[in-house]
Amino acid sequence: MRKVLASFAWFLAAAGAVLPWFPALSTDARTPTVTVAGSVLVLGCAVGLLFHRVQGSIIGAVVVTAGAAAGGASLVIDTPGTDGGRIVRDSLLLAAHAALCVTLFAITRRRLRTDGRAVLVDGAVVGLGSWVVLWVVLLRPALSGVQGLPAVTTLRGITLTLLAVALFLLATVVFSDAQPTPAVWLASAAVVLVLAGEILYVVDARETVTIEPHLLLAPFLASATIAGASLLHPSSRVLMSPARRRAAPPLMTRLVTTTASMVVPVILLSATDPASPNDRVVRTVSVVVLAAAVMARVVQAVRANARTQADLVRNAQTDQLTGLPNRNAMLGLIEEATEDAWGTTRQPTVLFIDVDRFKNINDSLGHSAGDDVLLEVARRLVAAAPAHSRVGRISGDEFVVLDPTTESATQAVVLAEEILDSLREPLAVRQGDMFVSASIGVAMAVRSLSLTADQGGGPQLHRVL
Repeated sequence: MRKVLASFAWFLAAAGAVLPWFPALSTDARTPTVTVAGSVLVLGCAVGLLFHRVQGSIIGAVVVTAGAAAGGASLVIDTPGTDGGRIVRDSLLLAAHAALCVTLFAITRRRLRTDGRAVLVDGAVVGLGSWVVLWVVLLRPALSGVQGLPAVTTLRGITLTLLAVALFLLATVVFSDAQPTPAVWLASAAVVLVLAGEILYVVDARETVTIEPHLLLAPFLASATIAGASLLHPSSRVLMSPARRRAAPPLMTRLVTTTASMVVPVILLSATDPASPNDRVVRTVSVVVLAAAVMARVVQAVRANARTQADLVRNAQTDQLTGLPNRNAMLGLIEEATEDAWGTTRQPTVLFIDVDRFKNINDSLGHSAGDDVLLEVARRLVAAAPAHSRVGRISGDEFVVLDPTTESATQAVVLAEEILDSLREPLAVRQGDMFVSASIGVAMAVRSLSLTADQGGGPQLHRVL
C-alpha cells in the first residue's frame, strides 16, 4: 500500500507540474485543471490526516495557503483592472504567504538538529540577499507604477517581504543536516512554485510587461497539486519529526548559495542607481542588515571551528571511559613536570597502579561490570590523590598518578600507601560490592649531578618501589 501511494503521489506531482502550463488547460479559474488540482489537494489532505496522521495544523495551513493563493491568482485574471479587485487579490496572496511562512517555521523548528544556529544564519543571509534582489528588480519598479492606491502598495511590499522570509525558511530546511524525505522535496517544490507565481504577478503589475493569464494561474495550480501529492506520500507522516542526519550534509551547496546571496545583491546595487531618497534608504538598511548577518555567520563559524579544534584535542588526550588523561597526555605531563623540576629540590613521583585479576572480572561478570570497576577505581584514585597531582589511565586496567611536588623517596612511598589504602574498601558497583586489590610501582625523577642539562643530565625516572 505504501509503494502504491508513493508511486501515485509522484505521478500526480509530475502531472500537476506540467499540465497547468498548457494554455488549453488553464484558460480561466473554471477549467478542469483547477478542479483536478483542488481534488488532488483535498485527497492529499484527507489521506495525510486519516492514514498518515499528519498534524491537523499542517493540513489547515496547506489548505489556507493553497486556497488563498489560488483565489488571489484567479482574481488576477478575472479582475485585472479594478482597484477593489487589486486589494482583494493582494490580500489573498498576502494571506497565502503568511500561512506559508507559519508552516515553514513550524517544520523548520521541528526538523533542525545540531546545526540549527548555523543553518538559521545561512537562511537569513539567503533571505536578505533575496530581499535586496526582489526590491531592486521587482518591488521598487512595481510600486513606482502604482498611482493613488496606497493599500495596494503596502500589500505588495508586505507580500514580497514575506516572500523573502519564506525563501529564508526554505533555505533553512534544505541546508540543514536533516535527511530530506520525498514529502519534504515535494513540499519544497510547492513552495517554490508559490513564490514563482508571486514573482510573475509582481512582474505583470509593471506597465511595460504583460504576462498571459494562464501563466499567472499555472504556478499556483501546480503548487496546489504538488502540495496534495506531498501529503499523499507516505513519508509525510514524519514531516514534523526530527529527521535522521545526512551522511553527507550539503556543505558545498550551502557555501555556494550563501556566497551568491552576498555577491549578487552587491553587484546589483553597484550596477544600479537609487531612483529616489526612499529607495536609497531601503538599499542602505538592507545592505547593513545583510552585512550584520554575514558578520554574525563569520563569527559563528570561527567560534564553531575553535570549539571543534578544542574537542579534537580533548578527545585525543582523554580516556573515553573515565574522562582521565590518556597515555599520550600523561607522557606529556610527566615530561613537563621533570623539565620544570630542573634546578630545584623537587623530584616528581609517578605511581603505576595495576588492578589485580581484572581479566577475571571481565570474563566472569562481563565487560559492563569491568567498566563499572574501572570507573570506581578512577574515582577512588582522584579522591585519594593530592589536589596538585594528576591521575591518568594509560591502558585497560593500568592507571598512573603523577605528583610533581615530592622531594624524597619517603614522600613518594607515603603517597603510594595512601593510594593503596583508598582501594582497600569494597567498590560499590551496580553488580554489588566488590573487593579489588591493586599492585603499585613507584618511580621518581633523579637528576645526575655530574652532567649539565644540555649534556643529558636532565631529570630521569628511576624505580623506587
